[in-house]
Amino acid sequence: MFFTSRQWPFLFACPSLAAVSLLGGWLTALFFLGQPLPAHAASPSLERVNLVINGKSVISDPPPLIVKDRVLVPLRVVSEQMGLKVAWNSQKYEATLVGEGLTILLRPGQREANVNGKAVSLDAPAQLRKDRLFVPFRFVGASMGGKIDWDSASRTAYVTTASKTSSPSSPADPVGQAPGMPATPDPSNLLTPPSPLGTTTPSGAAKPSETVGSSGTVPSLSGQLTDIDWQIENNRDVIILAKTDRTQFQLSVLGEPDRLVVDLPGAKLAEGLPKNRVINLGPVKQVRLGQFREDTARVVIDLNGPAKPQIQSEPGGLRIRIPGTTVLRRTGIPLILLDPGHGGSDPGALGPTGKQEKDFTLPMALKVRDLLVKEGVDVLLTRSVDMDVSLADRGTINNRIRPDLFFSIHANAAARSEAGGTETWICAENGRSLAEAIQRKVQPATGREDRGVKQANFYVLRTSEVPAALLETAFISNAEEEKLLFSADFQDRVARAVVAALMEYLKKPMRS
Repeated sequence: MFFTSRQWPFLFACPSLAAVSLLGGWLTALFFLGQPLPAHAASPSLERVNLVINGKSVISDPPPLIVKDRVLVPLRVVSEQMGLKVAWNSQKYEATLVGEGLTILLRPGQREANVNGKAVSLDAPAQLRKDRLFVPFRFVGASMGGKIDWDSASRTAYVTTASKTSSPSSPADPVGQAPGMPATPDPSNLLTPPSPLGTTTPSGAAKPSETVGSSGTVPSLSGQLTDIDWQIENNRDVIILAKTDRTQFQLSVLGEPDRLVVDLPGAKLAEGLPKNRVINLGPVKQVRLGQFREDTARVVIDLNGPAKPQIQSEPGGLRIRIPGTTVLRRTGIPLILLDPGHGGSDPGALGPTGKQEKDFTLPMALKVRDLLVKEGVDVLLTRSVDMDVSLADRGTINNRIRPDLFFSIHANAAARSEAGGTETWICAENGRSLAEAIQRKVQPATGREDRGVKQANFYVLRTSEVPAALLETAFISNAEEEKLLFSADFQDRVARAVVAALMEYLKKPMRS
């Protein structure tokens, strides 16, 4: 956590983070195909980029990455559009792309690939970002004997492969439509608008698609999708509530990855509506929103596995039930919600060597989780991977699941590099005994200065309806403590101390 949040307890977001996020948005808006950056392109650009593969307009979701004058696109986007099958070998840390007479082997971070048994140099290495593999766009197109063109006037990249590829079995699910694209794309395009209500759309591999909709013609553009909310029912099902005056919809069940796509003809997203809501409970990862077409709002629900949703219209909108397979809370078993601070595009505080707070908080939370499970305690996390989770979503997850306690893990930072130590924060008095147990157990384990228990109006603490505490383990801005924070021995020692404190608070004897 940045030092500014210590000085200003009411501050919810650090200005430097906002600047980083904005800069990232500018960079992803720049697009070029292996040519050096023109002089004027060094300045930020908010222009969107059009991508056309074999004559079909494609929306890349997530957008391309720009790495040292080269463009990298998500592997799944390019493979689906070029008819390539993809496999990922986690042991070899290697992706395989297979097409007619073509086999490509790629490894993240390497500047050499294998094409049909021969080593080929890359103009840029593939990269793994947020569980998505990005590959050099020019290389993949050229490997298929394709022609690559760039139209600077329309900011469109064209790729035409030498042979007609087969149609992939699963469409991409962009949540937005880039400006400049035709209002009615080529009907053969896999990114076409929703099919007429009551018909079937393509599905994920080896999974039937389910399309549900009320009958009738597509209404004129007059409605809005004003909000997305969610709740838990039966201690296992997640209910997504789409607030809209549109009673017609189309639901498609897709696979690889598992997700639901709900299109609302005649609806626009309300101004200022957040584009995603993280849930990370039971069957649902998150909900993403976008304007698929001018007259169609799109809701994408990312899942943790296959699901058979139930959807119905009700006054005020749509009710989408995603059945869970296990209960979220077991009777008589303590439940703890762990919150690894920051994540995704929010790195948190930075150390002298460039290490990021988010890369400490997640491994720590996972170590604490594993130890708690051994103690017979149920544990949920606001995030278990490197992903964006807003402060509001963290608070909502906490208050919807209502655990026995909420515990947030952070690393501290200050303007003075010599500042150091361990401290625990609360907002409400109902978290004081929890925080005191944490400080009493963890500070001796860190061996750093005892900065005590402090009180502030931090968002995740003040919005918690259950006892909550936030641990600032040590100062990542301190060179000595930065090194400690990323030491496996230090993390193991602190994790055991945290678990001892939480078990003491729960008044549960330790098993080990």
